[in-house]
Amino acid sequence: MIELLRDKFIAVAVDCWYLDRAKDAAGEFYKKVVSQRQPFEPGVRSTQGFYAFAPDGSLLRGWNNRNVPRMREYLERALRDFKPGASDALDAARDPRFQRVPPEGAVVVDVYSRILEADWPPTEDEMIKPLRVSTGRDHLWILKDEIESLAAGRFPDRLAKRIARFHLIDNTRGEPPMWAPAEVKELALEMKDGRVTGRAKLESGDGDRTFATGVARVVEFRDGKLAKFDLVTSGRFAGEGQFTKNAPTGPFTLGVAFTISKGGEASKVAPQAARDLRNYLSP
Repeated sequence: MIELLRDKFIAVAVDCWYLDRAKDAAGEFYKKVVSQRQPFEPGVRSTQGFYAFAPDGSLLRGWNNRNVPRMREYLERALRDFKPGASDALDAARDPRFQRVPPEGAVVVDVYSRILEADWPPTEDEMIKPLRVSTGRDHLWILKDEIESLAAGRFPDRLAKRIARFHLIDNTRGEPPMWAPAEVKELALEMKDGRVTGRAKLESGDGDRTFATGVARVVEFRDGKLAKFDLVTSGRFAGEGQFTKNAPTGPFTLGVAFTISKGGEASKVAPQAARDLRNYLSP
């Protein structure tokens, strides 16, 4: 499957939340492609899925299913149906309402989450099994003035809140709900000699989701620049969200790790919670 995608296709991953709303050439092109599979009805049906299409936007195959044999079949059909043709380049200008880039001076941090220990109910569902060992991925933005606070030996409150509300989450099985301000019941992160320690306790308004965790590891500066931001949290999580179904039975151990991104195309992906950019930057 990987070889097929690598050698025969140009693979692109996008966040349909942005393209569903964007009033620019990329958004219009996306809507042209997905509306050939089903009517484009924002708020009524999702455009999530897989789309194989020609450069002119002609849809070759569209589906929303992770079944690997079926996916390979659809890709092979798309290749058989593909007829090369002329196409125009898209206007690169983006709708500024939905453009997400790190603020000037910010540092991008890779965030990984994984369920470490859990009691899973029995299943023979081949779609569910891989989710039980999957790794959630996201990015954290640390702002310029927050870096200055870290350099002075203080862990800034705003950064602590951003981490707690938007990154101490279980995103291993889909798009998770974020924590509201009132759902942060306890939060304390402190720095001493470059070492970070602390704790967090979060609980949803209905009490269905909870996470109690400790935080530890190190922050380092070299030549005046943030060189290391290695944090690890591990604690007991319980519950699931609308799009993170099939959670373990009862509380489980969730680990979340943070480390400065090495750059590359993947680091350009905005934090998921940055859809509401003002709220993300000032939680």
